[in-house]
Amino acid sequence: MLRNTFDFSDISPATLKNFLYDQSNVVLKDYGFTNPYIYSNYAVQPITDYLESLTTPMMLQIYANSMGKFLDYLGILRDDNAVQLALEYANKIEETAKNKLMKDNLETKMESITQGFRNFAESVGAFSQESLVPAVYIFANEFKQTGNMFRSGSNLYV
Repeated sequence: MLRNTFDFSDISPATLKNFLYDQSNVVLKDYGFTNPYIYSNYAVQPITDYLESLTTPMMLQIYANSMGKFLDYLGILRDDNAVQLALEYANKIEETAKNKLMKDNLETKMESITQGFRNFAESVGAFSQESLVPAVYIFANEFKQTGNMFRSGSNLYV
């Protein structure tokens, strides 16, 4: 189920960027940001700047690493709960995907992942107005790092 959910091979980086821009605006507004557009743009600009395509390994890496780094930054992720949190995160995304996923419907795939990300972050107390600014920077940086790693000509994943 998760592999299919993270299969974005039919989605262009520009499409993902636009979708995530809209979704991040919703989340930031929900948490009281009066001008979320600046943060949303910062979070998603690297998608088209650094990603040439969207593969399942890339998307899994981006979402797993972003959440892990975010929870580590907040002091929530520890050696003794890393496996448990990773499983809970995967379960939240899978649960959301089961409720939303329609085969070959790209929008529901994107919604499943973003809603699962939010549901999990909220369930562990990671989302607040104060924590969302660092989350934006972590997410943007993960797109940059992953894009550089998977860029054409890179021999890391050949």
